[in-house]
Amino acid sequence: MVTMIILIASFLFGPAIVMILIDLHKKRHMSTLFLIRGLPGSGKTTLGAEIAQRMRINHYEIDDYFYDEGKYKFDATKLGLAHDACFQNFENELEASRSVIVSNNFTRWHEMRDYIDRAIEEGYRVKVITCLGNFNSVHNVSNEIMERMKTRFMANNELPKIPEVEYTEHIPVAEMANNHVTV
Repeated sequence: MVTMIILIASFLFGPAIVMILIDLHKKRHMSTLFLIRGLPGSGKTTLGAEIAQRMRINHYEIDDYFYDEGKYKFDATKLGLAHDACFQNFENELEASRSVIVSNNFTRWHEMRDYIDRAIEEGYRVKVITCLGNFNSVHNVSNEIMERMKTRFMANNELPKIPEVEYTEHIPVAEMANNHVTV
């Protein structure tokens, strides 16, 4: 149907209007990268899974690499391989022009930059969601490591302002109830 409209517009109005129609069509059907970031126990996995289920899109995270037969077995020596595998899954979604969710700690700008640059390069909208929940980490991250991550963590207002990137924060509903926050 869209192809037929573009062909008719080309015949009636010329190539300039066709480019405008193609651009409008792409914007209406633009894919999105949801980059979910936060400290361990902030609700990244839960939020990513919920968005993935509601939108019927794939959700990837570095931790996926460390699951073996349903059990989490972190191995710091394989962290580079885990990052590479996650990025490759993301690249596969880009090649298929599908919206995708990637969640990780992303404490510093350089950790998320490649994802954002590639998504923008492919014409994606980018939504960076910072999870601010305060739950226990299911991966038993030590207090020492957690404190180091907290000191490294860049708030949204410290990240570069890029027109194609929308930054937002997420406080899980359970967390709001615990802190008596009303919506």
